[in-house]
Amino acid sequence: PAPSGPLPRKGIAPCSCSKHTMKLARNPYTQHQKRARTLPGSFFVKDKRELTAGAERGDLERIPAVGRGYHLDRLTHSEPFLLPAAREVLEEMASRFADAMEGTADEGASIRITSLTRTKEQQRRLRRRNANAFNGVSTHNYGASFDVAFIDRPNESVTCGGPSWALQTILQDMQKAGKILVIPEGICMHITPR
Repeated sequence: PAPSGPLPRKGIAPCSCSKHTMKLARNPYTQHQKRARTLPGSFFVKDKRELTAGAERGDLERIPAVGRGYHLDRLTHSEPFLLPAAREVLEEMASRFADAMEGTADEGASIRITSLTRTKEQQRRLRRRNANAFNGVSTHNYGASFDVAFIDRPNESVTCGGPSWALQTILQDMQKAGKILVIPEGICMHITPR
């Protein structure tokens, strides 16, 4: 059985989820933006006060730090909230990943979510240190997108091949089925519900 406890595990390198390691079609960012503005409950999250109000209305839902098949990274430039449609996509993707790992030598691998909803100020600060961050209004500012940057391995015996192939296949299937829009970036996969 895979060891229990928090991921990532100290000393065990994660598997990268990026355009360099996974082959996925790139949906234009304009499609992501259009969808972010039209999802049910969507609104521009200007600051933490508006984020709190959106959560109180039920437009944004808090994402647990650990769920089946995924865990949140230490969020330095985003908040653990998503629109309900984005949360459903995250949970379906992660659950399918957990199903694919179950009963294999890769059981216990977990998808690391590195970014969720950002306020306008968080987006501006991120842009200063990360040239890949969108310069302007991001789909993260609507609670519509999340980033997957890594797959964490439970121990050294788990290689990156199986988990990476499984996640790539799941994302390709969801993209082909019209459930998600994807931008494979140099450091992560940017995902928005379709």
